[in-house]
Amino acid sequence: MGQVQHMGGQPPIPAHPRSLVMGFAAGQVPARSGKVASPFPQRTPVCPLKDFQAFRHEQGRASQARSGQQDVEPRPMTKPSLMDDAAFVARFGGVFEHSPWVAEGALAGGGDRSAWDTADGLHEALAAVVRAAPRERQLALLRAHPDLAGRLAMAGELTAASSAEQASAGLDKCSPAEFARFTELNGAYTAKFGFPFILAVKGKTRGEILEAFEARIHNDAETEFATALAQVERIALLRLRDLVG
Repeated sequence: MGQVQHMGGQPPIPAHPRSLVMGFAAGQVPARSGKVASPFPQRTPVCPLKDFQAFRHEQGRASQARSGQQDVEPRPMTKPSLMDDAAFVARFGGVFEHSPWVAEGALAGGGDRSAWDTADGLHEALAAVVRAAPRERQLALLRAHPDLAGRLAMAGELTAASSAEQASAGLDKCSPAEFARFTELNGAYTAKFGFPFILAVKGKTRGEILEAFEARIHNDAETEFATALAQVERIALLRLRDLVG
């Protein structure tokens, strides 16, 4: 039986005669380590998923190049204190429901705008306009708000902000009994006070909203007018925190 000799006086390793014959026939040469070198090229192991992800990435970049697009980072919002008047009203005119005059009034007030770059600071400037407005305009602001779980909500005609707020409280998932109760209360409240029931519903449940509704409907007119305005300001603050942070 043939042997493959190791260098350096190491003991020989037996080799099967047939394997030696086939190896030499194929052009293999015994290596110094005693191992037979393979006649086939060695391949580096690959990760199919990694290669596929790289392929998809390159395909995406090629598609962007063809369409003239580039990888860009989203641009941060301009600070409210640095916005021009048109951009400011476009951005914050809907914070008080359907009442851009509030944002316009803040701009007209002039003064230092540095505090506007925080939600709380900007809210204070906008709320000051509402508080200084005549009662008729405050009433118009209250009347600009939709009923909770009301006709506009059912028709999908709410503003994006109002729709998100009512949905967050589950008002778009009322049971038939709950919807009937909201309809009844909305009618009775509006008939008594002349404006819809207003509550900052974000973070509340339908049960909590109905409980507040049933309590406040017994308020006197002046108490409820002040309460409704305070809730309008609360809604505006929550919206500003989403917009400004």
